[in-house]
Amino acid sequence: MLSYHVLGGFGVILITILRISWRISHPPPTLPDSLAYLQKVAINIVHMSFYVLLFVVPISGLLVAAAHEVPIILYGQTSAQNFFPFFGNNEFTLKRYIHSQSIYTLLALKKGHISAVSIHQFWLKDKTLRRMLPDK
Repeated sequence: MLSYHVLGGFGVILITILRISWRISHPPPTLPDSLAYLQKVAINIVHMSFYVLLFVVPISGLLVAAAHEVPIILYGQTSAQNFFPFFGNNEFTLKRYIHSQSIYTLLALKKGHISAVSIHQFWLKDKTLRRMLPDK
């Protein structure tokens, strides 16, 4: 079961790389002038934090897998410890703590992001959600 979890981490890294590539080739529209300066700063910080955490979570997970006592078999052939020997196999507890806390942080950012979009869409009615959708 853990091997599927590790492979999921690889998937997250791949999707994040594709997302960043798409974002570079399709820059977002400028933020509305109606937003305060601090709101614009917060938006940029949150978005950059999403991208950072979408790398930190799976990479820290690979560090945990490499330090795990129980071999996590990848592709039915080799263990994560053998697949990633450069990650080392010490300080399992610290690596697991970093992995779990980065997940909690990512989930909190996601919750805040959805809340902010909902406020803009249903209370302020400033069409922020429409800006987030791809052009047709």
